Amino acid sequence: MVIWLTKNWLALYGALIATAAGLSQILGYIHRVRNETIRLKLSCEPSPNPPQPPDSYFVTVANESAIPIPLAEAGVIDADGHKHPATRPIQAGSVARWVIAFGTTLAPHDSESARVHVTKAAPPYKAVWVYAMRKDGKEQRERL
Repeated sequence: MVIWLTKNWLALYGALIATAAGLSQILGYIHRVRNETIRLKLSCEPSPNPPQPPDSYFVTVANESAIPIPLAEAGVIDADGHKHPATRPIQAGSVARWVIAFGTTLAPHDSESARVHVTKAAPPYKAVWVYAMRKDGKEQRERL
């Protein structure tokens, strides 16, 4: 064994270095893939001191990944499966209009909140799911 080590020490050293370099490449790849996966954290709270059922829900979307995420919309889904997107007011001249709140790109490790209004004309509902839809059409849901 000692004779083999004295004759082949350079080959053994090279094999150990190559193994360490390969392991480093594999771990680096796993780390990069983990950081590039899209992770959204969704939460929803009824309005403070709400009537029963609540007149609005506050939806928060947090980007927990290291890449920006283009959001198309977010909101709540009721027990019947109907989507109710979050909206926010914008001023158009002298008239305020309600538009879908999440039409922007969410920066890495950032969050955005908006409100889902329960209109008086529509029948009251209870939110069961909170959802966020990306601009590429993929949707993520979380049960409340």
